[in-house]
Formats: sequence, C-alpha cells, structure tokens
Amino acid sequence: IQKYKYTFPQERLSIEERLIDIINSENSVTNIYSKTLAINLLRNYKEIDISQVLIANIVHPNHLIRETAAISLFYKYPALFDEHTNILRTKIIGLNDIISKVRIEDTGTNLLILEKLKLIRSLHLFSDLGYLSLTDLAENSSEIILKEGEKLNISVKNKNIIYICLSGFLKAEQDLTVETGEIISAYNNVNGNTELEYIAEEPTLLLKGQIYLLNTLFAENVEFARKLTENIIHDI
Repeated sequence: IQKYKYTFPQERLSIEERLIDIINSENSVTNIYSKTLAINLLRNYKEIDISQVLIANIVHPNHLIRETAAISLFYKYPALFDEHTNILRTKIIGLNDIISKVRIEDTGTNLLILEKLKLIRSLHLFSDLGYLSLTDLAENSSEIILKEGEKLNISVKNKNIIYICLSGFLKAEQDLTVETGEIISAYNNVNGNTELEYIAEEPTLLLKGQIYLLNTLFAENVEFARKLTENIIHDI
C-alpha cells in the first residue's frame, strides 16, 4: 500500500478501497504479484463486502491471482464459492484443478502458489530473485512432506528431477546430508548409484520439480547461478 500511496490518494480512500483499486488497476500500474497480495490482504477485512471482487478474479487469466481469489472466496464466502465454481467449472479451463487444490489446502496437506512463493523466496539461495521470476517454479512443483524417520527414495534414472529442501534435515549413507536451502539432483551423478535412500532426521518439507525450472533462473541471474553451484547436491 505504501508503494502505491501516490497513485491511490490516501485522503480519499480507506485501506480496503485502496486494495480494491490496486486489484482493479491496469497491469501497467500494478504488477501481478502486487495484485495477488492485495487480494490476500483484503480477505482480512470484515467491514465491507468483497465477494464480487473475488468472484471476478477467480476467472482471471493469471493462475496466481485466480488461485488466491479462489481460496479467499472459499474461506470468506463458502456458499458463494460453491455456487459460482459450480457454474464456471465447465467453462473455465483449469478451474477444476484450482477447486480441488483449494479443498485439499483446507486440510493442511497442500500448499497454494502464493504460500510456496513465500517459502521459496525465504531461502538464501533464492533471495536475489523476484517473486514473479519464481512463479513458474512455485506453480510447477509439488510438495513432499516427510515425518521424522520417514524415507525418500531417489532414482538416478530421473536426472531431470530436483528436490528443494524448504525446511528440515535429511541424511543418507556415507554421511551425506541435505539441509534447508539445499537441492538434490541426479543430473551429474558420478558415483554409479542407481538409487539413494534419504531419511528425515526431523520433519521435512521438500519441493519436487524439473531441473529446467532452475536453468531459466540460472541463465537470468548471475548471483543465483553462483549460489546454485554451492547449494546443489549431485553426489547421489
């Protein structure tokens, strides 16, 4: 809100009204991530009816905005969420996936894109990259949650798969460890292992994705490229 205080005059608009103006503004004025944050913040205000703003944005062309609007509508107006998603689910490509994800997220076993973005950005490895640059990584990765003592078996045949440790600690044979912020990859495997078993020494959260998602970031940001070489673990 502070960033846009000159574009959206403080004297005439309440905080809620400013957030709505940010959401409805042209992309040339506010970027996708700012609009997403505005939607996420807006659901905390109970004084005004924001149902129409949320309903309008569950069909937004951007996946991040669409998903954030859907989860906000689900929590704030559950009856309207059911009503409008039932009407739109056959008309909007990808809406069924978002509906399913929102309902799974309510059980605490699934992360939304915005939540993954915040977790990824909190890691030192990704701290030099903007949220928009990380959107593809967040959108195209899945979560793996390991309880203490649970195992993660990784096959070296899947050379294009990466595992990003968002939190926790893993240990394998030969004292190989993986800590928060490190990445497991079999792309340059040199040990001849066909599979390695990791054991969670504590509750651990990983993101599983394709290595090409890092290659794009590697090519675009020199500092990220330097950090990546220090934090990626190939020796499996």
